[in-house]
This record gives sequence, structure tokens and C-alpha cells, in this order.
Amino acid sequence: MDEKAPHPPWLIVILTSPLGLAWNGYDIGAGFTADSDLFEQVADTNISAFYDRLYGPDGAFVGVQVGPVAWPTLAKELPELEHVRAVSEDKQLQVFFGAVPTDLTIVYDQGFGGRIYKSYSGTFAFSFDTFFLSDDERDIIAALPATWITAESIEG
Repeated sequence: MDEKAPHPPWLIVILTSPLGLAWNGYDIGAGFTADSDLFEQVADTNISAFYDRLYGPDGAFVGVQVGPVAWPTLAKELPELEHVRAVSEDKQLQVFFGAVPTDLTIVYDQGFGGRIYKSYSGTFAFSFDTFFLSDDERDIIAALPATWITAESIEG
């Protein structure tokens, strides 16, 4: 039997089209660089956002819903992006790891924490501990044809 290597627990999502993604073995901290852009945390808080899983009509994991506590206007400030949509009167984001389904089931399991970042070029990103996702759900993310980036902490 072929054993898969576990995915690092932290996921960084850069809100661009297509999404920029990076796995990280730990919380990357107050800032990072990716593709020559510097991202800095927007607020120093223990709870930046709440995260819930999204499932399509066939029951497959398709993304996360983000309730940005540290930057409540985030959904309103984003440009139109292929895999991101604002919901709940522009107070939350739905970030899809693939095609946007027509029907959704939301599992309100309230992963929380992580960080929200803004780059000097105006691009937003967030990071979160994927502890509330199953190994199969992490595998779905790892197999995405997204833009996989290398993120380097500015904290050394």
C-alpha cells in the first residue's frame, strides 16, 4: 500500500485569480513574502477569522467560508475573483478550491484563528491551521491546479 506523506498543517491562501496557495509547517507569523510581494498582518489578534467547510451537491469538499473578524470589510474590498464570492451581506467570503458549485452545504464547525494579510500591492491573503479538515480534504487542496507559491516568513 502506498502511504501518502501528510500535508503541513497551515495553509496560506492568496486571494488572486487563480488562487495562490502554499502549505506551511507552522503559523508563518506577522508577515511573509511571496512572488516578490510583501504581505503584512492587518491586525495583531488571536482570532483573525472563523472558517467553515463548504461541500457541493455531491457531498465533495469544495472550499471554506471565511468570517474575517480582524478585517470585517474584507469581502467588500476584494476585486471580483473567479474562486471567491462575498456572502452574508458582504460580511463573509466563500473561497472555492475549484469550480463554484450551484448548490452548497455549509458545515459550521468553526475552525478559527489564522491571520489576514494585505500586501503592499493591495492583494489580500489569509492563513489558517487546517486541523478541522480531514486528510481527504487536505488531499483535495493539495491536488488543485492552483498557483502554488513559496511563502517566506519575514520573521526569519
